[in-house]
Amino acid sequence: MNKVIERIERELQIPNLLESLTSLSPTDLQSLLLSVYKNYSQHKQPADVLSEYEKNRFVHPSRLSSQRLLELNHIFLSNLSDFSILELSLVCPLGTSSVLANVDQNWAVSTSRNTEVVSDATNVLALE
Repeated sequence: MNKVIERIERELQIPNLLESLTSLSPTDLQSLLLSVYKNYSQHKQPADVLSEYEKNRFVHPSRLSSQRLLELNHIFLSNLSDFSILELSLVCPLGTSSVLANVDQNWAVSTSRNTEVVSDATNVLALE
Protein backbone atom coordinates (compact mmCIF):
# COMPACT_ATOMS: atom_id res chain seq x y z
CA MET A 1 0.00 0.00 0.00
CA ASN A 2 2.85 2.40 0.77
CA LYS A 3 4.05 2.26 -2.83
CA VAL A 4 0.58 3.22 -4.05
CA ILE A 5 0.43 6.16 -1.63
CA GLU A 6 3.92 7.26 -2.63
CA ARG A 7 2.94 7.12 -6.31
CA ILE A 8 -0.23 9.14 -5.73
CA GLU A 9 1.65 11.76 -3.70
CA ARG A 10 4.25 12.00 -6.46
CA GLU A 11 1.68 12.24 -9.29
CA LEU A 12 -0.42 14.83 -7.46
CA GLN A 13 2.68 16.59 -6.15
CA ILE A 14 1.21 16.58 -2.63
CA PRO A 15 3.77 15.36 -0.11
CA ASN A 16 2.39 13.76 3.08
CA LEU A 17 -1.06 13.40 1.50
CA LEU A 18 -1.97 10.43 3.68
CA GLU A 19 -1.02 12.24 6.88
CA SER A 20 -2.93 15.34 5.79
CA LEU A 21 -6.09 13.36 5.03
CA THR A 22 -5.75 11.37 8.25
CA SER A 23 -5.60 14.61 10.23
CA LEU A 24 -9.08 15.58 8.99
CA SER A 25 -12.04 14.88 11.23
CA PRO A 26 -13.99 11.79 10.11
CA THR A 27 -16.88 14.05 9.10
CA ASP A 28 -14.68 16.27 6.92
CA LEU A 29 -13.01 13.26 5.32
CA GLN A 30 -16.42 11.72 4.69
CA SER A 31 -17.63 14.93 3.02
CA LEU A 32 -14.50 15.04 0.87
CA LEU A 33 -14.88 11.41 -0.19
CA LEU A 34 -18.57 11.85 -0.95
CA SER A 35 -17.69 14.76 -3.23
CA VAL A 36 -14.98 12.70 -4.93
CA TYR A 37 -17.37 9.78 -5.47
CA LYS A 38 -20.08 12.10 -6.77
CA ASN A 39 -17.64 13.71 -9.21
CA TYR A 40 -16.35 10.29 -10.26
CA SER A 41 -19.86 8.91 -10.84
CA GLN A 42 -20.92 11.94 -12.88
CA HIS A 43 -18.32 11.02 -15.47
CA LYS A 44 -19.54 7.45 -15.88
CA GLN A 45 -21.68 6.11 -18.68
CA PRO A 46 -24.15 3.21 -18.38
CA ALA A 47 -21.66 0.98 -20.22
CA ASP A 48 -19.04 1.79 -17.54
CA VAL A 49 -21.41 0.70 -14.77
CA LEU A 50 -22.27 -2.51 -16.63
CA SER A 51 -18.59 -3.26 -17.20
CA GLU A 52 -17.81 -2.78 -13.51
CA TYR A 53 -20.80 -4.93 -12.55
CA GLU A 54 -19.51 -7.74 -14.75
CA LYS A 55 -15.99 -7.55 -13.26
CA ASN A 56 -16.69 -6.93 -9.55
CA ARG A 57 -17.18 -10.16 -7.59
CA PHE A 58 -18.75 -8.31 -4.64
CA VAL A 59 -21.85 -7.08 -6.45
CA HIS A 60 -23.38 -10.25 -7.89
CA PRO A 61 -26.47 -11.96 -6.49
CA SER A 62 -26.01 -15.02 -4.34
CA ARG A 63 -26.00 -18.35 -6.15
CA LEU A 64 -27.89 -19.92 -3.26
CA SER A 65 -31.58 -20.54 -3.71
CA SER A 66 -33.68 -18.04 -1.75
CA GLN A 67 -36.30 -20.71 -1.15
CA ARG A 68 -33.71 -23.13 0.23
CA LEU A 69 -32.30 -20.43 2.51
CA LEU A 70 -35.78 -19.68 3.83
CA GLU A 71 -36.37 -23.39 4.45
CA LEU A 72 -33.09 -23.70 6.35
CA ASN A 73 -33.88 -20.60 8.40
CA HIS A 74 -37.28 -22.00 9.27
CA ILE A 75 -35.76 -25.33 10.35
CA PHE A 76 -33.11 -23.58 12.39
CA LEU A 77 -35.41 -21.07 14.07
CA SER A 78 -38.16 -23.59 14.80
CA ASN A 79 -35.66 -25.68 16.79
CA LEU A 80 -34.50 -22.83 18.98
CA SER A 81 -36.00 -22.12 22.34
CA ASP A 82 -35.24 -19.32 24.78
CA PHE A 83 -33.43 -17.30 22.12
CA SER A 84 -34.39 -14.01 20.59
CA ILE A 85 -33.54 -13.29 17.00
CA LEU A 86 -31.48 -10.20 16.25
CA GLU A 87 -31.28 -8.98 12.66
CA LEU A 88 -28.02 -7.07 12.31
CA SER A 89 -27.37 -4.18 9.99
CA LEU A 90 -25.32 -4.92 6.92
CA VAL A 91 -22.80 -2.27 8.01
CA CYS A 92 -21.01 -1.54 11.27
CA PRO A 93 -18.73 1.25 12.53
CA LEU A 94 -15.52 1.72 10.58
CA GLY A 95 -12.73 -0.17 12.31
CA THR A 96 -14.92 -2.88 13.84
CA SER A 97 -12.90 -5.68 12.23
CA SER A 98 -9.48 -4.08 12.59
CA VAL A 99 -9.94 -2.91 16.19
CA LEU A 100 -12.00 -5.72 17.71
CA ALA A 101 -10.62 -8.65 15.74
CA ASN A 102 -7.16 -7.38 14.78
CA VAL A 103 -7.87 -7.91 11.08
CA ASP A 104 -6.14 -5.51 8.69
CA GLN A 105 -8.58 -2.77 7.64
CA ASN A 106 -7.66 -3.48 4.01
CA TRP A 107 -9.53 -6.79 4.33
CA ALA A 108 -12.77 -4.99 5.25
CA VAL A 109 -15.05 -3.37 2.70
CA SER A 110 -14.97 0.20 4.00
CA THR A 111 -17.57 2.76 2.98
CA SER A 112 -17.46 6.52 2.65
CA ARG A 113 -20.02 6.83 5.46
CA ASN A 114 -17.50 5.88 8.18
CA THR A 115 -18.78 2.32 8.19
CA GLU A 116 -17.66 -1.04 6.89
CA VAL A 117 -19.63 -3.98 5.56
CA VAL A 118 -20.11 -6.58 8.28
CA SER A 119 -17.69 -9.40 7.56
CA ASP A 120 -17.93 -11.20 10.90
CA ALA A 121 -21.14 -10.85 12.87
CA THR A 122 -19.43 -11.85 16.11
CA ASN A 123 -17.63 -8.49 16.14
CA VAL A 124 -20.96 -6.67 15.92
CA LEU A 125 -22.51 -8.96 18.53
CA ALA A 126 -19.66 -7.98 20.86
CA LEU A 127 -20.73 -4.36 20.41
CA GLU A 128 -24.35 -5.27 21.16
